[in-house]
Amino acid sequence: MGASDAEEHSFRLVKEENSKHRVLVSTDYHLADRKRSKDLQTFQNTFIKDIKEQASIGIPTYGIALGDVTWDIYWKNYSLHRYASQAKEFPMTTFNVMGNHDNDMDKEGDFDAEQVYRDLIGPTFYSFNIGQCHYVVLDNTIYINKNRSRSHDTYVSQEQLDWLAKALENVPADTPVFICMHSAAFRVKDAGKEVGKIDVDFSFSNTSYEKKLGNILKGHSNVHILTGDTHINQSFPPSVMPKGFSNVYEHNIAAASATWWWTTYLNETSICKDGSEGGYMVFDNDKTDITWRYKAMKYDFSKQFRSYDFNTVKEYFDNNEMVPAFFNRYPHRERYNDLNENMVLINIWNWDPNWTIKVTENGTELPVTQHHIEDPLHTISYDIPRTYKNGEITRSFRTIKTHHIFSVQTSGPDSTLEITVTDPFGNISKETMTRPKAFSTTMD
Repeated sequence: MGASDAEEHSFRLVKEENSKHRVLVSTDYHLADRKRSKDLQTFQNTFIKDIKEQASIGIPTYGIALGDVTWDIYWKNYSLHRYASQAKEFPMTTFNVMGNHDNDMDKEGDFDAEQVYRDLIGPTFYSFNIGQCHYVVLDNTIYINKNRSRSHDTYVSQEQLDWLAKALENVPADTPVFICMHSAAFRVKDAGKEVGKIDVDFSFSNTSYEKKLGNILKGHSNVHILTGDTHINQSFPPSVMPKGFSNVYEHNIAAASATWWWTTYLNETSICKDGSEGGYMVFDNDKTDITWRYKAMKYDFSKQFRSYDFNTVKEYFDNNEMVPAFFNRYPHRERYNDLNENMVLINIWNWDPNWTIKVTENGTELPVTQHHIEDPLHTISYDIPRTYKNGEITRSFRTIKTHHIFSVQTSGPDSTLEITVTDPFGNISKETMTRPKAFSTTMD
């Protein structure tokens, strides 16, 4: 068929009452069919099994995959052709977003490298309505790949911005708008000790396009940006956003593959770089009422955080045979020198400043302090065993500092704590923490 020939695709429309609907938003599958990581097997037994349960609650359910569904360097094992075939088995209609690892690494330049994706998956930017919500898919990975470097920039091209501005002219200002992209729009620069005080900055490699995006969105009162790529959870409500984005909430969502399946290979865990359990986000939308919760694949919704007894964390770092090799090679990594004995750490995976945290010891409420530090469980799940077995860690996969870790100072090593965290919608997660609490890769 020539470029000037018209294509015709005939199909039937079936009306569905979906003003109340659920959307399962996931990202970074990095499917590669690597036998040692058992990624396909784990993907099927954890992610697919889990979303089937979430898609069977009796209301229309849809999926959004935020990119990097494949892994370009392993296309000989698992190609976009295989993903397109496997996606047909998902338990709901799934809308796809272009990720940087979904480009053809044998092609240079953004447009040419995307051709396989367009042929097999669909357009790289488009929009659709579900119920009273408007969804927009954008491609903010601008592939360069000079000399097969797989390099890319992150921004939304002027072509897409021009299209988006015209498309949103027909969307009422109070309609919830979801902007779906692969790469994060914002990032944390720093977090102070005062709970809820975080410094958020732009994340695009070309921030001028990011500000243009904000200008286009400013006429809409309820905007949610959905992104992946980082393999961590970052939740930024309008109250912490930079100027020009006070109507926007970004949900930067942790990966279904966790640390590119590496913690699965090393110790049968699913831990992301910020200590979040591997999972996805569940949005329940009732007309224009939007709620959301993070869903860890191995747990039910009641599990939203993990607590650490710093005494046993320190004991592990002092006595485990693998630790010296790690610190010899990476002497500047986190040693938690600022933490005191008898402290307890709490990593709340999808925390934002609208959550509340209450910790009591023998009926007395303890003051809570916020940190910007590395999660110790990811360090012993990836960095330390990878160093011990292979000599070095991959920079992209290493433990990162996260702002959603909190501490309390307890009175002794063996007191029992009652930990209660509450999300913005009143959903409560609790733990009765009996101490000493064991610290290992097998902990809950």
